[in-house]
Amino acid sequence: MSEKYEKALVSAIIFHANGWDTALESLSPSLMTNADCRFVFEACISLHAKGLDIQSETIVHELGGYETKWPGLLSRWHGADYNSAPMLCVREIKTSAMKAEIAKTAQSVADAVDEDCQDIIVSGLEALQAKISSLATGSGSVFDIVASAASIAAWSKTAHDTGFRSGIECVDALYRPARGLLTVVTGSPGSGKSEMLDALMCRYAMSHKLRFAIYSPENFPPAMHAVKLADKMLSLNPKNTMRATTHEMAVEMVEKTMERLGAFFSLIDLSEGDNTLDALIDTLDKNWEELKHPDGFVIDPWNELEATLRPGERETDYIGRCLARLRRWARKRNVILWVVAHPTKLKKDDEGNYIVPTPYDISGSANWYNKADNAITVSRKGNSRYVELHVQKIKQKIHGQRGIADLVYDNKTGMYYDRKYCPEEIEREAEIFNTQEAF
Repeated sequence: MSEKYEKALVSAIIFHANGWDTALESLSPSLMTNADCRFVFEACISLHAKGLDIQSETIVHELGGYETKWPGLLSRWHGADYNSAPMLCVREIKTSAMKAEIAKTAQSVADAVDEDCQDIIVSGLEALQAKISSLATGSGSVFDIVASAASIAAWSKTAHDTGFRSGIECVDALYRPARGLLTVVTGSPGSGKSEMLDALMCRYAMSHKLRFAIYSPENFPPAMHAVKLADKMLSLNPKNTMRATTHEMAVEMVEKTMERLGAFFSLIDLSEGDNTLDALIDTLDKNWEELKHPDGFVIDPWNELEATLRPGERETDYIGRCLARLRRWARKRNVILWVVAHPTKLKKDDEGNYIVPTPYDISGSANWYNKADNAITVSRKGNSRYVELHVQKIKQKIHGQRGIADLVYDNKTGMYYDRKYCPEEIEREAEIFNTQEAF
């Protein structure tokens, strides 16, 4: 029984199934009964310690090269059930080892009873208890508050504890994203979810020199997305008093603008047919150096990723599992994380306008609200340039509060402004446009 799980675990690690890295650090190779599995597992540990990618090719190289038996063996293991949860495999392997140790110790105790050797019985039982404790599968730890008092005090005074400010006063009063936190972004069709998020990132980039990686298949082709981001960044240049955009520039100036844009943004693409969450996270991790250690990451939208439900898994459980994994990844990488998700349960008011949706209206489950640290909704009536940002959940009060920010959208540059402090020209254009729309 143990050998089955050993092969499944090794396969899960090679193919980077969810939680493979935790499993790799949670098991001693000595507990494996299959020698081939043990050698491959040890090679994986070695590669992981060196910071190298764990793949069939690198494992073969670690074990002696292509002249050995390992290429053929790993090829035969390719069909193993590597979709099994790695930590489940770890628990089964440890349980099997524990049962073997119990049986061994029980026999020793039985022999000692026959010989009436009380000391041997006691020491055998103590050894068994120690062995059971060492095989426990829990990987948690206890945070010592007293010992960490100095670091806690320093943390409480850091500037980033309260989140990053965009410079839009009404937004910053309600919502300030922070590293390691997941924000779910939703809104009715055409409300400008992507446009709003891009605008906020451009402001964070300019104000705090933050760098972002974006997976946004809806913004296709990538060149168009780059132009939209560049126009927003240009609007933040105080020298750009005429709100000039890339469309009004010479080709040479556009090229220079894109070079500057590349200092703040990277656009992620996935291979056709491999658009899963596993593939996305794997792509980010493998290209982390090339991405220059981004400060924030965006998935826009969620429904462009292919759902990979486990056998018998409900969609609500799948959503909860994926969002929990994303939060762990964001904390491990210390990044701000946004996930844009389309609502499906849309209702309209008596005037035909969409009622402001919440994360509970997103396809999948209430986990969109429950698992999120923050939740915001973008709302506007028709094509109006007056937009509302509804902050519907803030997990930590130091990062804002629930409420509504009233904004004005600049259709030319794609930027948003606090309605109270909007430039006169942009406010006037918005008012004229809304009046024309009314007729």
